[in-house]
Amino acid sequence: MRVARLTTFVERYQHQLSVGSFFVGFALDTVLLKRIDLWASNALLITYLAIALAVLLILHSAAARPPRSVVRARILEWLPFVAQFSFGGMFSGFLIFYSQAGTLSGSWPFLALIVVLIVCNEFMRSYQSRLTYQAALLFFCLYSFSIYAVPIFLGSMSDRIFELSGVVALVCFFGVYLLLRLIDVRRVRASAPSIAASVLGIYAVITTLYHTNFLPPIPLSLKDVGVYHDLERRGGVYSASAEPQSAWEQITGFTLSVVPGAELYAYSSVFAPTTLTTSIVHRWQRYEDDTWVTVASIPFSIIGGRDGGYRGYSAVPILAPGLWRVSVETVRGQRIGSQSFTVEFVSSPVATVSRILR
Repeated sequence: MRVARLTTFVERYQHQLSVGSFFVGFALDTVLLKRIDLWASNALLITYLAIALAVLLILHSAAARPPRSVVRARILEWLPFVAQFSFGGMFSGFLIFYSQAGTLSGSWPFLALIVVLIVCNEFMRSYQSRLTYQAALLFFCLYSFSIYAVPIFLGSMSDRIFELSGVVALVCFFGVYLLLRLIDVRRVRASAPSIAASVLGIYAVITTLYHTNFLPPIPLSLKDVGVYHDLERRGGVYSASAEPQSAWEQITGFTLSVVPGAELYAYSSVFAPTTLTTSIVHRWQRYEDDTWVTVASIPFSIIGGRDGGYRGYSAVPILAPGLWRVSVETVRGQRIGSQSFTVEFVSSPVATVSRILR
C-alpha cells in the first residue's frame, strides 16, 4: 500500500521532484567543494559523472528491454531523479569553479549556456530526444571537467593543452557512444545524427568562447588585487602604502592623488593549483575616447600551491590623470580580474597608511 502511494506521488509530482533533485545536488556542492585541485573535490565531481553515466546506460537498456519485474520497474521510475541530482551536482561545481576563475563579463556566456541546457530539459519528452539531450549533457560535463583537469594534471596552460582537453572529452564520449550501441544499436543509430550535431555544437560553442576570451581562465582565480602608492617585499611579507578608502569606495571605485610622473604599484594574488606553473600579465590601461588604451603590459611567472594565491606586483609611472584600470590576465588575454581607479594630479605627495598584504 505504501509503495503504491509512493508511486502515485512520484507520477503526480514527477516534474517538481526532477527539478528539486537537480537543485539539491546544486546546493550540496556549494558546501562540499573547496579547492579546484583537491582530490576530494575532483573525486566528488567524478562520482557525479559516473552516476549520471550509469543511469544513462541503465535507462537506455531498459528502453530496449523493458523490465518484467515490478520492483525493477519501480526502481527505474526513480533513476531520472538520480540523474538530475548528479547533473545538478556537476553544474554547481562548474559554476563555483568557473565563476571564481574570471570576471562576470567573461563568465556570463558560459553560465548562460548552462541555463540553456537546464531549460531544454523541460522540452525533451520522447525517449529519442531525451537520449540526445542526456548524451549532450554528459559531453558538456566531460568537456567542462577536462578543461581544467588536464592543465592541472600536466602542470601548464596553453592553447595546445586546451585543444588536448577537447580531444580527451571527445574520446571519452566516443567510448560512451560505443557502449550505447552495444546495448541497442537500432535506437542509437536512429539518434546518431542528433547526438553528433549536439555534441559537435557544444564543442564548437565552448571552443569559440575560449578563443574569444569569454571562457574563464580556469584553473586560475584571483584572490586579491589592489593599486598602491608604494610597495615593497621583505621576505614573504608585502607592505604597501595606500590612500585611506571607505568601504563604499572600495566597491564603487576610488581616487588616487598622484604627483605627475610618480609610480603606482599594482598588486595581485592569483591562485593556481599546486602542480601548475604559468605566466600572467598586469595590463595597465587608461580610458580615452570611449575605449581602454593599454599603457603597459608587464608579464611575470606564477607558481601554484599557495592557498592565498601567488603574489606579485608591477609599477608604472603615471603621466596623465583620468580613469585607469589594471587588468590581471593570462598571456593570451583571458581576464582573471581587474581593479579600476581614478587618478587626480596633485602638487605634493599625499598622506598614506601602511597595509600588510596577505
